[in-house]
Amino acid sequence: IAIMYFTLPITLFAASASAQLTTSIWAFNGIGTEKVGFYGSVVNANSTHTTLVLVYDNGTDTTNYGTAAQTWTIGPTFWEQSTTHRYANHRTESDSQPDDEKYKLRCEVQTSTDAIPTCTASYGRVAGAAFQCQTGDGPERTVFFTRTHTYSGRGTYSAGVETIVQAFTVKPRSDTADWCDQDTFPATYTGTVTSGTFAHSDIGTYQVVITAGQEKLNATTGASATLSSAQPTGSQAQSGSAAATFTGAAAPMKTVGPAVVGLGAAMAAFVL
Repeated sequence: IAIMYFTLPITLFAASASAQLTTSIWAFNGIGTEKVGFYGSVVNANSTHTTLVLVYDNGTDTTNYGTAAQTWTIGPTFWEQSTTHRYANHRTESDSQPDDEKYKLRCEVQTSTDAIPTCTASYGRVAGAAFQCQTGDGPERTVFFTRTHTYSGRGTYSAGVETIVQAFTVKPRSDTADWCDQDTFPATYTGTVTSGTFAHSDIGTYQVVITAGQEKLNATTGASATLSSAQPTGSQAQSGSAAATFTGAAAPMKTVGPAVVGLGAAMAAFVL
């Protein structure tokens, strides 16, 4: 599949007292649709990447997706998403660390059409234990996750309803870490890292309305281009989409894409 890089037009809407910038971003599409949108606040911008805090816009059906704010850093050939989740944790830690519940996903897409897009997921101690310590019985199998998604009109598409079907591979697992039943984490455990690949067709494009920090884009030459340009082509299949495969020393039980129930709740894909 050829990858093309292009600049989408940026439209200024001045219907309100303060004009808002409407643009688009590209990212790994693990939720099965591109028909969601975001409000974004620009945290930092330079000629190589832009960092935003994103929340779903009012037209997104948040009954299907998480609502937690997330920080995204976007460049021409990469994007990085991070957020913090509250995970069940039976341990009582005396040395609690700020990143214990943090989850970060970084994906890279090179300009070569032969290059395979890759993602690396990093978890803090509590987040990593959520799937380090899970077990599963039965044979390897494929399961399907089906949901009805109602969406508002944005850009080139009108409002409507769609049925999203996603396929997940479930693998049995019994080799959990030996500290899973302990009351504290071992001193040597600092978190978990796992990596994987995905198809070019799993790249999605999403609308973002910049509600704050637009001056940071205006003040930095080339910064706004990292939002609306360098978007590899590809359209997420709405039915029967293939699951991404994740590997590593602590591979998750489910080898699925890193965002099933919302880009802000990406961890759910690993632990459901």
